[in-house]
Amino acid sequence: LAQADVGKVSADQKAKQVAYTTAQAKVTAATAQLAAGQKKLADATTQEKTLAAKQVVDQKTAADAKVKLDASAKVVATLQPLVPLLKEAVAKADLAVQKAAGDQDVVKAAAQLKAVTVAREGSLVAATKSVAAETAILNTANAAVAAGTKQIADTKAVIAATQAAVTQYMAVLAAEQKNAATTKAALDAANDAAAKAQQAVARWQNEIQFTQKLGTLQA
Repeated sequence: LAQADVGKVSADQKAKQVAYTTAQAKVTAATAQLAAGQKKLADATTQEKTLAAKQVVDQKTAADAKVKLDASAKVVATLQPLVPLLKEAVAKADLAVQKAAGDQDVVKAAAQLKAVTVAREGSLVAATKSVAAETAILNTANAAVAAGTKQIADTKAVIAATQAAVTQYMAVLAAEQKNAATTKAALDAANDAAAKAQQAVARWQNEIQFTQKLGTLQA
């Protein structure tokens, strides 16, 4: 085997080693890319579940506030025109007491009317405050639901895009792994050829040495 041929085999072996090393690096990069994509997908999926759970809470908060708001608004609608009339009646009842000359029935009736008026006025004040409070809660909850709806939609879009990317990354990794396997087979073949070439050179050198020794003995 000529020395030039041995060099050629050795150069081919080195080239195959470089190709295999490069292929392994690409497999490593593709594996990392896939892992990153899968993590992003998992994070987005978790985020979607978290947002969906919050959406349920916000929707319930809005629904509860609406029920309370409607009830309070109904009380306000009933008492708002009534309380002024009751106050007028109390004022007239006070005049009647003054003119009743100690009539206990009139005094008691006036007192009962005043108690009812105070109670209804208190209910009106409480219901009015409740309307304001529940309106604020409802508005906040509705805003949260609207924001959550957008966030969920955005997250679903991220999930879809990431899922498509992960599918592509898997295909890239499979291709790189196949290429690595091919370059490994080529490297193994080159290593085997190099080993055989070295063995051939060793035999060739041994034959030369044997021939030289034999010539020396015959001289």
